[in-house]
Amino acid sequence: MAYTKVKPLMVASFPSSRLTGAFGAISGANLTGLTVIDTESVSSDPTITTNPSGGVGHTWLNKATGELFNCTNATTDNNIWVNIGSGTGDVEPYTFDAIGDRGVYTVYDRNQPAGVKHSTYISIPTTGNSTDFGDGSLIRNGPPGGTSNGTRGLVFGGYIYDTGTYRNEIDYITISTPGNATDFGDLVVIRSACGAAGNVTRSIISCGHGFSGHGSYTLTVEYVTPATTGNGTTFGNSTQGRTYVSGNASDTRALFWGGNTGAFFDIIDYVTIATTGNATDFGDMSAARGDRGCCGNGIRGLSAGGYATGLTENGIDYVTIATTGNATDFGDMGAESSAVGNVSNDTRGVIARNGSYSGRTTEYVTIATTGNATSFGTIDNYGGDASCSGD
Repeated sequence: MAYTKVKPLMVASFPSSRLTGAFGAISGANLTGLTVIDTESVSSDPTITTNPSGGVGHTWLNKATGELFNCTNATTDNNIWVNIGSGTGDVEPYTFDAIGDRGVYTVYDRNQPAGVKHSTYISIPTTGNSTDFGDGSLIRNGPPGGTSNGTRGLVFGGYIYDTGTYRNEIDYITISTPGNATDFGDLVVIRSACGAAGNVTRSIISCGHGFSGHGSYTLTVEYVTPATTGNGTTFGNSTQGRTYVSGNASDTRALFWGGNTGAFFDIIDYVTIATTGNATDFGDMSAARGDRGCCGNGIRGLSAGGYATGLTENGIDYVTIATTGNATDFGDMGAESSAVGNVSNDTRGVIARNGSYSGRTTEYVTIATTGNATSFGTIDNYGGDASCSGD
């Protein structure tokens, strides 16, 4: 009997019911049209710093819990993992909305003419020198406090050296639009060299001196709602009345660092922003100092420089704002300095050291890591306590 060799093209179809018995080896090279899922199987969830080997689309299985995640944005150490399993909770970078990419420094220079009251700004993601922003509504050549809700920047109190006058006025600017400041309202307590920090809802003002003369140190804490205008409202009391205090915050807490009354303090205290009440001890700085510069990304709070009697320092401390405890060494500025002004976005903190009116050195650090500061540029500004950032 003659047989005809069956060629592949002669078989139009073959019912699966006929596929019985044992098969010989089949080359995987002949299996085409299959979708391969790039999956990693481990016993933990990914984090934002879990960098997927396969990039976008990489799947991560937590074999201990059954949770399944897919990477939708592969950015080194800043990845987004979407939970596609039966559980809940995506993994993505935290964003603190009360900061932004534009940093604004408000002038206060006792050595400049009484009419000087302008502000300058920088772009935090890039390096470079400052640009003129506009003028304040009044002169404050003794340090005010400053913070923002990410949209508006607010300046609190201050002092006029020529007249010995302390201020209780509050100014505001719209950070995205350079221009002159506008009156916001008045503080409950006249104060200079106060600390200020907050979130998108509330701005908290703490401590300072001058409410009844240069040797008076208030422990009163007050707040304003930055989205509206109006006067301050009493919040509670600090753990210690003092001046030359600096602040930073998360969505939940506002921290206030250091200060002095002639004696210097290593205090860090905090309040819960959404409620009113007295401050609570957070921990201690690495050294007792006043006139430091503070910034942060809502997760970490940094504090740089400062002075004590006859001393200035170049050290940078940090804390994790959600967890109370003492500060940890972060790194160093390029030189010792007090009157430090800091601004930040979610990634960088920019430190403005004390210096001349037309050439003040700025440096930056990457907040999520530790290390020494790197050159950024210069700003045409002397003081720094009333610095803020936003978009």
